[in-house]
Amino acid sequence: MEKIQIKLKRGLARTTEVQRANLKGLGLRKRESISIVADTEANRGMIRRVIHMLDVSRPNAESETKKSGVAVEVKPVSTEAKKAAPKKKTTKKKVAKKTATKSTKEKKS
Repeated sequence: MEKIQIKLKRGLARTTEVQRANLKGLGLRKRESISIVADTEANRGMIRRVIHMLDVSRPNAESETKKSGVAVEVKPVSTEAKKAAPKKKTTKKKVAKKTATKSTKEKKS
């Protein structure tokens, strides 16, 4: 089955509920998100309603591996590297709050 790659190029602000529902149905949640969907009449209809917000193209092999997560490698951090890094102590500075009294307001006037 043919696939379509869709990229959301605009945010969801100032969109109608129907447009948001179509984008959710296509698997798009945030700006610049990419989704690969089947090329069916139902998906084409949803795309047609929000085409002004999308970049539509045929997917290439690289984007499919990114979506499936096959090409992504996660390297665990060794415990030795964690112990070697010195920890910095952070302290919060206390800041005195300024309160305006009647006498200070009168002096300013």
